[in-house]
Amino acid sequence: MSSASLCPQEGSVALVRMINFMGLNDVCVSPGIGFNVVIGPNGSGKSTLVSAITLALGGNLEELGRQTRPADFVNYVSDKDIAHVCVHLHRGTDGDFYKLGCSISRSSNEITYEMDDKSVDQAAIRKLTKRLMVQTDNLCQFLPQDVVREFPKMTPRQIFESTVRAVGDCKTLELHNKLVEVRMRGTQLENSLATMKDTCAGLQRRYNDRQDVIEDVTSTKELEDHLARLELREKYLRVFQLKRMAKLITKEVEEKGAELAKAVKEHEEAETAQKTHEKQRNENETILNVRDKDLNLSAEKLSSSFRLLMNLRKDLDECSFNIDHVDSQDEDRKRRAAECLINIQEKEERLRVLNEEHSLAEWHQLQQERGHLARDLVEKKKMSDDIGRILGTIQWQVSELKKQKSKMMSDDAKKLAVLKRQNSDTHKAVLWLRDNSSEFSTVIHEPIMMTLTLEHPSYAIYVQKLVGSRSLEAFVCEEAQGASKLMNCLRQDLKWRQTNVIHSAPPTPDQEASIKSPVIPPRLQPNFVDFVSDMFNCPPAVKYYLCQRFGLHRIPVFSADTEVPPQLIRQHYQKFFIDFDLFISKQSRYSKSGCHLINEDCTHDRLWHFDPSIDQACDIERINEQIMEHQTSLNKTDHNKKAVTKEIAKLEESIRCYTEKLNKVQNTLKMVEELRNEIKIDRNRLKSLQKAIPVSMVQEKEHLVERRKNLVQNQVDSLAEIMLSTQKHIEMRYRFLIAQTKLAQIDVRVFNCS
Repeated sequence: MSSASLCPQEGSVALVRMINFMGLNDVCVSPGIGFNVVIGPNGSGKSTLVSAITLALGGNLEELGRQTRPADFVNYVSDKDIAHVCVHLHRGTDGDFYKLGCSISRSSNEITYEMDDKSVDQAAIRKLTKRLMVQTDNLCQFLPQDVVREFPKMTPRQIFESTVRAVGDCKTLELHNKLVEVRMRGTQLENSLATMKDTCAGLQRRYNDRQDVIEDVTSTKELEDHLARLELREKYLRVFQLKRMAKLITKEVEEKGAELAKAVKEHEEAETAQKTHEKQRNENETILNVRDKDLNLSAEKLSSSFRLLMNLRKDLDECSFNIDHVDSQDEDRKRRAAECLINIQEKEERLRVLNEEHSLAEWHQLQQERGHLARDLVEKKKMSDDIGRILGTIQWQVSELKKQKSKMMSDDAKKLAVLKRQNSDTHKAVLWLRDNSSEFSTVIHEPIMMTLTLEHPSYAIYVQKLVGSRSLEAFVCEEAQGASKLMNCLRQDLKWRQTNVIHSAPPTPDQEASIKSPVIPPRLQPNFVDFVSDMFNCPPAVKYYLCQRFGLHRIPVFSADTEVPPQLIRQHYQKFFIDFDLFISKQSRYSKSGCHLINEDCTHDRLWHFDPSIDQACDIERINEQIMEHQTSLNKTDHNKKAVTKEIAKLEESIRCYTEKLNKVQNTLKMVEELRNEIKIDRNRLKSLQKAIPVSMVQEKEHLVERRKNLVQNQVDSLAEIMLSTQKHIEMRYRFLIAQTKLAQIDVRVFNCS
């Protein structure tokens, strides 16, 4: 079926016109009735067309996922402030259209809408598109390029609903949602039914439990009735027993009454006998009291006699102890005198032996010899310290020379040496600037020859030939004011006239594009090496200056075996190298149309600014000689230090031996002095112990012996008196016991009578 026979569907796009919209000035697009495909490279306007349709149909910026402000849709090249978009949608098969449009203001950052040449709001446009089933917010119907990443994030349910809304009537989706609600409700009812079943099962279990309780209550009541019957039976039995006991008690009361009458008669007889016995008892108590008093007097005499006897015995023991103490003191004094004499003899023998081993003169001699060794040790240590300081100084000098050598052999040092040979003023200026760079607020690069890093040493011929000495020795400053300040400091203040300063700022993107090397024609590509500007690395500001000033980015280099003739190369390049031959195409002085090619061989050119080997070899050789001299001196000094260290160790060992001997002699002398003092003390003790016994101690002993005799006699007399008193006391005690026995017999009779 051809597209001409198709009928337009209501809501399909018939016309899209964009005026001053994004990158378009005034473009009109008329899609076909059927399926339309827009094809084009990046930047051709495909996304612009989609954005225009979205905005005209009332869509939001979030649905596009690109611009965030309405003003971003206005053409940024044009001076006009407003962009217009007009979209015609088929109204049906009668050829009429819905005319929708929007205007975007850059200044107010707002969008105004029109429908059928009338001003409306966004809601009216959205209402129409909803009725026409045009859904700009549905990714299954409208999928802009910048929101494609959102489509995989959609869940299957979201994709299903979006697809149904995109291709069918909304009633299907509503029916689907109602079906989902019915299914959810059925699930809820099933859950409720299961819950009710569980509840019924629980109630049944509770009912069964209650039935068991009812049975337990019934059995409990039966047991309580049985218990009541048993209690009643028990009460009946107790009453029967009480009646039986009452009969027995009545019989016993009658028997006791007869016995009581008999006892009353006996009581009257006993009262008569009691009166008789009481009279006799009173008489016996009087006799007992008299004898009790006599017994107490006898007991007091006996106790006083015992106390006197105990005092005599105590005095006798004390006197005997004093006599024994005096005898033991005398024996102890004799024993200690003998022990002291033995100690004195032993200590005198040890003193004699110690005096034979060591003497005070030997100690003084050892002390003097150790002093000489200590002085020698101090001198040797001082000498070792001096050698150590000299050794440290030499090591420091060797380290400094090695650092100087490595510094001279580094690339920066080589370049500085070359610069010093070529231009001493610029060399001084580099050293000065390194120390005073903080005085300048702008970026200052060292001379160009210092900043260049060649990709290969052989490329130095091309750079030196094209750039020249004056530029290679010039500083590069990124600000004009800083360049003037540096020039005045170097030439006027410091009087370094041979210095040069160049102003060159880092290139902008456009300037960087202007110094980009051109593309080599295909027929020249064989044996092409590189452009001169690509043969080295340097700061952007320096490279921009070299390319602008000398055109290094337009000067190619070809290898020596190239088969392309120079006449063909000069058609494309004014200057070029073939191996180390420089070719320059110059206009003829006599003919405007004629050109001639100048060839210059650079093979034997001296690399004055890239060859540091001329003046460095002598300096490095001189530093090596100094290092060898210092190393020889270092070895000699180290040997001397080791020898002195050995001598110090020997002296310290000798001093240690002498110190041990001195300590030994000193300990011996100390022991001798201690023994002498001990012998002196022991002799004084012996003298005091060997003295005669004092007269007072003898008299005291005699007095104690006499007193002991008297005490023994008194004790014998007291014992005789105590024996006599004891005999009397026993007799009185016997009489007292007889009286008590008689009184007790009387009490028994009285009791029996009562």
